[in-house]
Amino acid sequence: DDAIRLLINEYSKRADYANTIFVITGDHRMIPVNHKNEIDRYHVPLLIYSPQLNTNKIFKSVCSHADLPSTITTYLKQQRVNF
Repeated sequence: DDAIRLLINEYSKRADYANTIFVITGDHRMIPVNHKNEIDRYHVPLLIYSPQLNTNKIFKSVCSHADLPSTITTYLKQQRVNF
């Protein structure tokens, strides 16, 4: 949490900060811990942050990391962002 806070605080000093979307995710836990079920082993955090967001939201749906690039690209195209 402190490292993410430091990253965003430092990045906020940049001119392009206002138009930045941060996508922060984790990796699968490889340590042997008990899981609620088989799919729980693959549960990892996914945080999406932008200074333009007005509210926070928690989504309980399932997605794959493989879904992220096409989802983000489609979003940016709908916003008419050149990249």
